[in-house]
Amino acid sequence: SFGSNGTHIRGLIISNNSDAGIYMISDNIKVKNCWIGLDSAGTAASSCAFGILIDITSSGDTIGGNGLSERNVISGNNYGIQIFGTNNIIAGNYVGTDVNGVTAVPNQQSGIDLNGALSNLIGGSMGYNLISGNTLGSGVKLSNNSNNNSIQNNIFGLQVNLTDSLPNQASIEIYNSKHNLVGGANVLDRNVICASTYGLNLFTGADSNEVVGNHFGYTPNFNLKRNDQSNIYISNSHYNFIGGTNIGEGNLLVPVPTASLWMNNNSHDNFIRGNMFGTDPTGTIALGSRMGSAIQLNDASYNIIGGNTSAHRNIIANSSTGVYMIGICVFNLIMNNHIGVDVSGSNVISNNGGIYMDNGPAFNNIRGNVI
Repeated sequence: SFGSNGTHIRGLIISNNSDAGIYMISDNIKVKNCWIGLDSAGTAASSCAFGILIDITSSGDTIGGNGLSERNVISGNNYGIQIFGTNNIIAGNYVGTDVNGVTAVPNQQSGIDLNGALSNLIGGSMGYNLISGNTLGSGVKLSNNSNNNSIQNNIFGLQVNLTDSLPNQASIEIYNSKHNLVGGANVLDRNVICASTYGLNLFTGADSNEVVGNHFGYTPNFNLKRNDQSNIYISNSHYNFIGGTNIGEGNLLVPVPTASLWMNNNSHDNFIRGNMFGTDPTGTIALGSRMGSAIQLNDASYNIIGGNTSAHRNIIANSSTGVYMIGICVFNLIMNNHIGVDVSGSNVISNNGGIYMDNGPAFNNIRGNVI
């Protein structure tokens, strides 16, 4: 454990520990250029229970940095990094891969785990984290009122070449945590979330989070590496903003086999606006083959898809069904979207069906859309 403020830890191989490889209980500690949970070759697991554990008493720490000389490789552990503290930065690391960023060396539970942790930054301007290969758990998981954190400028589910797949089970999962930011309007804040079973899951009590400006299933090299199930799954969670009305806030979501955005289990008062479902970033060309629904609501009510102005408009195209509702879905508003047409509203990018309601939906307001 490290209990002195301002400690610097650099250039170590830390492995085969039944507790924490590094346990941080003071402030402003820096960890750079370490391999944690790997063997001396950097290619196979030699695990710790926790690669790095940041105690609730610890804040202002920096794990990683900019470039090879500051990069940590944190893989092969039960938890890669577990954070209870506040105002820490995790940037420029490989989490769940070998030292070359090519082969999976999974962290078993989660790569980066925030538990009651506040105001931490995962990624950011210092450098992106490559969070891939965590095939049994989450790339990043927030739980137990981990509030006001930011997840920005990270690569999920890809190898270091940013083209080939290296899946997580779920790239990001948020449980019972609020006011977190995933992505940002600036292109430099974008997360690329690809090639995993699930992209982003918001579970019970994951309320009032913002998910903006991310690319789901679309690599920085302009290749399709779709997620296997949903891009965004929302269950019993409320008041979340998926996309936005300002330039750069919309998410791009490549078609997936089930539903690209799936709201379920009494999820209400979520705002879906300014996103591109099934098209390229210009909103003019279909991306990939037509698969599942773009947006699906199961027992989800009082949600708003689109809104009052063209800035709220979603492009909903190249899917089996644009918007599919089943079960108790009431008082949802679907307004001013382009469904089955491009951003101009003039050129067809068809869905098999535009809006479909099955066995229960009632009192929904559908108006002002181009279908």
